[in-house]
Amino acid sequence: MLYQNRIKLARMLRRYGLYVRMHAYEYLLGFRSCIIGVLLIEPWNEIAYVYLNETFNVPVEDIVATLSSLLKSIDPYINISIRRRSQC
Repeated sequence: MLYQNRIKLARMLRRYGLYVRMHAYEYLLGFRSCIIGVLLIEPWNEIAYVYLNETFNVPVEDIVATLSSLLKSIDPYINISIRRRSQC
């Protein structure tokens, strides 16, 4: 994933309404003043890991669908692994 695509993904996530803090291939994700998860991208392995904390009252399924859609729009070959945590 090129640098321009990483910036584009961050912009797209922000337009969706998420708080995004990007560092290299890691994105800290927030929603409604809560940290809801982390997105880790390994472009050399064509995989993205989404770690979500389900303890917050947020529409997790909508966020997962949006993340998947946005990632696939930038890299149609990327595999996405969703990992959920209900406890810290």
